[in-house]
Amino acid sequence: MEKAGGGGGGGTHQHQHQQRGMATQASSKPQPTQAHKHCRRLSTTKPSDHHPATTTADHLLRDDDGFLLPWGLGMVQKVFYFLASTTPQGHYYLLALVFALLLFVRLLIAIHPHSGAGLGPMYGDYEAQRHWMEITYNLPVEEWYNHTENNNLQYWGLDYPPLTAYHSYLMACVGHFLEPASMTLHKSRGYETPSSKLFMRSTVLFADVFIFLPALYMFICSFHPQLSADKKLTAFLLMGLQPALLLIDHGHFQYNNVSLGITLWSCVCIMHNQYIGSAILFSLALNYKQMCLYYAPVFFIYLLAVHWDSSRKIISVLKIMQLGFVVIGTFALVWLPFLQSYDTIAQVVHRLFPVARGLYEDKVANLWCALSPILKLKAHYDQAAILQLCTMVTLIGFVPALLMLFYRPTKRNFLLCMTSTSLSFFLFSYHVHEKTILLPLLPASCLLLVYPRLVICFHLVSAFSLYPLLYKDGLTIPYLAIVYLVFLPLVASLLTAHRKKDQTPRFGPMDWGDMYIKGWAGIIGVLHGLGAWIPPPTSYPDLYALAVAAWSCIHFTMFYALSVWLQAHATWGATTPTQATPTKPKTD
Repeated sequence: MEKAGGGGGGGTHQHQHQQRGMATQASSKPQPTQAHKHCRRLSTTKPSDHHPATTTADHLLRDDDGFLLPWGLGMVQKVFYFLASTTPQGHYYLLALVFALLLFVRLLIAIHPHSGAGLGPMYGDYEAQRHWMEITYNLPVEEWYNHTENNNLQYWGLDYPPLTAYHSYLMACVGHFLEPASMTLHKSRGYETPSSKLFMRSTVLFADVFIFLPALYMFICSFHPQLSADKKLTAFLLMGLQPALLLIDHGHFQYNNVSLGITLWSCVCIMHNQYIGSAILFSLALNYKQMCLYYAPVFFIYLLAVHWDSSRKIISVLKIMQLGFVVIGTFALVWLPFLQSYDTIAQVVHRLFPVARGLYEDKVANLWCALSPILKLKAHYDQAAILQLCTMVTLIGFVPALLMLFYRPTKRNFLLCMTSTSLSFFLFSYHVHEKTILLPLLPASCLLLVYPRLVICFHLVSAFSLYPLLYKDGLTIPYLAIVYLVFLPLVASLLTAHRKKDQTPRFGPMDWGDMYIKGWAGIIGVLHGLGAWIPPPTSYPDLYALAVAAWSCIHFTMFYALSVWLQAHATWGATTPTQATPTKPKTD
């Protein structure tokens, strides 16, 4: 026992000596700077509903986890960190640098052909947007949506809400000042001079600079408020390089960045519990592009859920009525020039919802187009019956997600419900364009740091689903460049993340996400190769376009099911009370 006691004393003395040695070594090491402490502060924070994926998102962008590739985001992250920590103004310089990089990529796409370039007599969406400027500049407001001698609705008649018309008028004023011939009534059809193209392309860039990109950065700061500055910029770079949106707006030519940007600003207000501002902004988005109706049930249910308090029913009803008056007032203000008579309002509504155009246009990757070779709806049912069927299936598709959102109205559930509901509209509703896949992409992109594999796959399949349209527009080169040379290299590290970093629940021991990516790359390569080298049979000229639509539809259906399942998991699988409900609005 004495020997053992002596041994214990010797061990204690040796342990104290080791501790003094370790303390000496620690004191000789350089102490972490304030910038280092700032970048590590997230590891000590607790998740909450306001930023449910903050801790995971921070780790997703850390290079000390063996996560980022040295040639990819790892290098970007190191450069961002170095510049942000060396000067007090480093963050602002970096933000300007990322903005410039995002705009440069857009400019590289914009130098390629637009839709319908030189292909008269109807040309394409580029001519439609230019023609709307021509109409709104030269005709009085009461003729904008009516078929008159000077406004032939068969030639790209205005079929977007009034806010789009006002936007077209403002751009037409600038265009007429710069090049009057580009806005001449009747004589400017198919006007495609280099100077007019430069003006038209610049208007889309301005919409990105002043609406979409600021909204995107503000959303990242709002949904992930405790990310360090360099990590926010890295996420901003990733989310700002969405192949589908860039190719459609800056290649094909449209202004989706306006409606999506306003919607994103509305989501920023949701993140800050500014519900009146959110209602006003979303009403403006609806009045710019009617396809934002895909989001309308989600905003309605979320705002209803966060304002409803069963213990204070009267105050809850008053708050909900207040939101209703705000929405009605916003709509009335936008529609004021068209409130002259019932016939005028009816004509505008008729233009916004052209039921007579049919079930879908071109080869869109939704259920009805994918099943068209087997399910001959147009041959067996009239238009009214098809419309009723689409409405019923669409309702069945998004009602479960709305019920879960009402039960647990968290910020993450709000975004998941936006994704599944808009996908339900895209897959099952009546008269869908292939470009409306951009609507489900917006809320899905907002969840990039929460479910990286799922969101990245969604982006890649969405861009692929648009390939027949992009090929027809002569945009194959920018498509391949933005997908394979820009987007994939930047997000490659996200696809090789450790399992614990991705919050998508697993279905088994195998990493299905990585297996899917490898399979996706192989199948996409085969389909692109077949379409490029082997012409389709003369009896089936749309074979490849239909194959792309069907293959994409299968994956969109999978994404829809996963988004509903993830919302159910977040609704009933949440264990912390702080994730249950957001802050209730004040009642005084």
